[in-house]
Amino acid sequence: MTKHADHYNRNLACPACGKKSRFKIWDRIYTDKVPELKDQVRDLSLFHFVCPACGQETYLDYDFLYVQNDVRLVIYYAPGGGDISAMHESLQKPEYAFMQSYQYRLIRTRARLLETLAIFDAALDDRVLEIMKVMLRSWLAAQAEPIHADLVEFTFAGGKKAFHFADTQKGNSGILPFEGGVEQTYKALAQDLEPLLAKEETLTFDQAWAVSFVQQHQDLFA
Repeated sequence: MTKHADHYNRNLACPACGKKSRFKIWDRIYTDKVPELKDQVRDLSLFHFVCPACGQETYLDYDFLYVQNDVRLVIYYAPGGGDISAMHESLQKPEYAFMQSYQYRLIRTRARLLETLAIFDAALDDRVLEIMKVMLRSWLAAQAEPIHADLVEFTFAGGKKAFHFADTQKGNSGILPFEGGVEQTYKALAQDLEPLLAKEETLTFDQAWAVSFVQQHQDLFA
């Protein structure tokens, strides 16, 4: 195994034929240092392993640090549930003072990683969008033909922003474009909640966090 500053080569055994071959593992991804990694994370090609012996295709999931300076974003991606406290503490040292204004996120799933990147690509606040998801779920459940959406995701593709929602058990799904009243709601929430969100110190802004936040500030959502 050859170790570099940001990546290393690992011998991987193909799950189909068992033959071992080398694959580059990136444990620190700096998009300003290696610009092509930005797209390779988003299209998952960075994690795409093809066995040279039999052609078996596999997508690998592993821990890494992702830093995108142009949007001041740091992501700790730890799908295995690992403890990232030591890494986070290391980035709080004086030499990283310029990163104090960055937003830090701890992400455990590939779907959440891709969604978070899409949100920052769209120049939006993932915390506000997570709160909007709670509101959207309530609104869908209150319709004449209620949809109990267990899946709500933000997407940004081709310059178009939208919420995709689905009741995966019943197979009901739909799309809510991020425009008109939806966009105005976002802007109003972002402005009204900015003082409160600035005080949040967690690294994980998910559905559980959003539900708790709304419950704690019910007067703002009445």
